[in-house]
Amino acid sequence: LEKWPLGKRVPLEEEKTDSVCAGCGMGCNITVASKASLICRILPQTPADTLCQKGRFGFGEVQGGSRLTTALEQGQAIAMYKAISLWKEGMSQAVATYGADKVGVAIGGGLSEEEINLAVKLAKEVIKTDKIACLTKAYEPSQGNATYADLATAETVAYIGENKAANHRVLAMKLNQAKAKVTWVTEEAAIDNITTAEVIVVAESEISQAGDKAAAAKAQALGAKVLKLKPQANTRVLDSLGVKPKEALNGVKALFVFGDDGPLPQNLEYLALMATHQTEATNGANLALPLGTYLETAGTYHNNQGTAQHSQQILPPPSGIANTEILKQLF
Repeated sequence: LEKWPLGKRVPLEEEKTDSVCAGCGMGCNITVASKASLICRILPQTPADTLCQKGRFGFGEVQGGSRLTTALEQGQAIAMYKAISLWKEGMSQAVATYGADKVGVAIGGGLSEEEINLAVKLAKEVIKTDKIACLTKAYEPSQGNATYADLATAETVAYIGENKAANHRVLAMKLNQAKAKVTWVTEEAAIDNITTAEVIVVAESEISQAGDKAAAAKAQALGAKVLKLKPQANTRVLDSLGVKPKEALNGVKALFVFGDDGPLPQNLEYLALMATHQTEATNGANLALPLGTYLETAGTYHNNQGTAQHSQQILPPPSGIANTEILKQLF
């Protein structure tokens, strides 16, 4: 078993399932080798596919000891049916106490499209709030129009971001395999110095909104296509549904969080979370419900180039209830 600390290595008859990695926006094709409730290995699906270290070995976080496996009320374990009932009561009471304009919903881009759609619907139809945001989204970005194929065939590429794509290792490998001459732009002030590029790659989370606008303007001036590297696997879905940057949650008194692990707003008086792992926030929240990871739920993800990909459920979720089923029960 790769990178998984068992006391003794024994041969296992593995079951292999083709799926997609949802660790970031690249959307790498993977084959997951599992045995019963144990993930043994994650491999590239074909020789043409590439995985970063997190995609290849990060499944240890799924099977690790910090997983949130039971619902919590003020840090104390409670039954799921009771937690779901309390969550529904909490939404109603928050609106009655603070008003819908002081109740926020935070949605993470690592969720599947189906989960995001349900969370947005819950915010709009049940809570009736327009304070719907992502805690890791800093600004409203411009949109890209390039594909990975464009990157492979381009003769000139400009990359705008930090550390020569150190935070996007698979993309860095694609650039190394391509024939293009790459201009690395690590300072926003240098965007204006780009003189030629068929494709401009923008690491969205590594530049400001001003830098993002400057990159879009430079692409238009050069007639270049733009490939946006999204912070999370389904950030494109959040953008398409109008999920706002984190500042939209400033001043809310109650917050309902669905798979979003960004910094929480200050001065909250009520907090309920759906989360994959146990943290200081889940332990101190009014309510915390266990959330399955992408390896524990089936769903759709839209990668950096906009391609819709479907992930397969490999393991059962820790609560025994699919994320979408929990969300449906909150209506």
